Amino acid sequence: MLRLLDGDHELDLRSITIWGKGKHFEITDAETLRYLSRAFRSAVNEGYIPTNHGTIYQAYVRVGSFGSTRVGIEVLDGKEGINLGYIKTTFDDPTNYWIAFPEPRPAPVADLLDQLVRAGRR
Repeated sequence: MLRLLDGDHELDLRSITIWGKGKHFEITDAETLRYLSRAFRSAVNEGYIPTNHGTIYQAYVRVGSFGSTRVGIEVLDGKEGINLGYIKTTFDDPTNYWIAFPEPRPAPVADLLDQLVRAGRR
């Protein structure tokens, strides 16, 4: 996971499972995962305190042939991306990464962001 966030082009996302606020989403579509892999490679390390705050969800992110990594994501109303909180070691605070979703955004990504933002407003 960390290698992908650091821009490694040898790794790709295999699936993402997101849950919280009574919602559950599975992302397994190859085109969507290619787009998200490119976005994850362009992640900006924001350290321990993110610059944006929003609705928090949990997610399992599967990268390459490795197992899944549990992360926290924050979806921000009016922002076209997410904060991803990744715990690097057992007793560490999460390191936050801003992951922008540039245009043109695949419909499944735009729809997912919209659903996550709407669920967070309730």
